[in-house]
Amino acid sequence: MIVNRAEFAEIVGFSAQQVQEWMKAGMPGDAGRRGKECRIDTAAAIRWLVDRGSTKRSASSGDDSERERLNREQADKVALQNAQTRKQLVRREHVQLVLLESNALLAGQLDGVAGRLANEIAGTTEPAKIRQLLLDEHRRIRSAYADALGKLAESGGGSEFDEGDSLPAEEADAE
Repeated sequence: MIVNRAEFAEIVGFSAQQVQEWMKAGMPGDAGRRGKECRIDTAAAIRWLVDRGSTKRSASSGDDSERERLNREQADKVALQNAQTRKQLVRREHVQLVLLESNALLAGQLDGVAGRLANEIAGTTEPAKIRQLLLDEHRRIRSAYADALGKLAESGGGSEFDEGDSLPAEEADAE
């Protein structure tokens, strides 16, 4: 397809002045003279641009892309440091430790439900009373678990979390 300078500029997304510079650098096409319109064979010109771009990129854009990558890495590093300063990050090890310890606390409490409620349930034949006993025990465990999980999260897990901070089984016995 044969087009003029303005049309080619629109096709490739550059200015007509840039197209003129390419023509001076050797891009195929008839530059035209005064009073005559410039004529560019789009297929040949685009092939020239691709060839020219690939040779230039191999020489210089490697540095540009490396520079851009380095700039991105530096910006990411600064963003990470800022997030750390603002206490917006949590270390993976901390999360893992909190989850492991909280899971162990919850498992221990759930395993103890049968022992804590066996005598009360054995002497009861009313389903509503049994249901209420179970609901009360589950609520107690959830509440105690939430408190213990909060302490674990604040302490960083393990290091400042004492055995005395475990979920209290005594509360169910007191009721």
